[in-house]
Amino acid sequence: MEAREREYNELFALYSQIIYDEIRDTEAEIDFLDWAFKNLASGEVKRVLDVACGTGRHSIPLRKRGYDVVGIDLSLAMLLACKACPDGKPIPLVQCDMRQLPFKPESFDAVVCMFSSFNHLHQDDDILRTLNGFRSALKPGGMLILDLISPLKFMRVGFKSEEVHRGERDGVVVERRLRHEIDEVRAIWHQHEHAIIKRGDETLENRETHSIRLMTYPEICHFLRESGFEGMRCYGGFKSREEATDKADRLITVAYRPKGG
Repeated sequence: MEAREREYNELFALYSQIIYDEIRDTEAEIDFLDWAFKNLASGEVKRVLDVACGTGRHSIPLRKRGYDVVGIDLSLAMLLACKACPDGKPIPLVQCDMRQLPFKPESFDAVVCMFSSFNHLHQDDDILRTLNGFRSALKPGGMLILDLISPLKFMRVGFKSEEVHRGERDGVVVERRLRHEIDEVRAIWHQHEHAIIKRGDETLENRETHSIRLMTYPEICHFLRESGFEGMRCYGGFKSREEATDKADRLITVAYRPKGG
């Protein structure tokens, strides 16, 4: 990788970290995961696979709390921005597609896939292939946590066609402009993103579109059952310790690989 390209990718990875700090409550998410591992798992959770780990927003705090974390992501730039923990030991990172996990069967006590990353799978076959891979990677009785978009929330709170997020860190100023469209027939949410990154006199811009499949909780449960998972439950937010009933800001779905298979 050329030095200029490496600097460019690292700057956009920093942009990602800054924006997530603005729009997500990472501490609440880590508290929920820690609580789930300690209170909902069928056995002790030690080894955790963080799918679509990005820059380590969850991997690093989980490692600090004593979990043996492995992170995977499709983006090399994101993985390069995932720093070592304060103990100086790097988190094992693998660049790969979540649809093709490179791990031996029964390698993990828990698998987590956060921040709607799973929603980027559009086709039923890809969803089932990925869930089958998650199930294989889990030990019998292991738990899966999927942090998914709650599509019916839009009926309650409304739908914003445009959003702007801003943040700053270490002399880097970022702005993220989003324009949203929903394909109501295919249930695909298109996010058109315009990123502006300023550092000193330098300005970088990037435009891309993220297309996200919207799934209801019953639909998610159907895919999980087809993939051999059981015991599904849903939480509507990261600060809740009670299962969702009729309202959910997120579809935080917990499922288990059966102990007998």
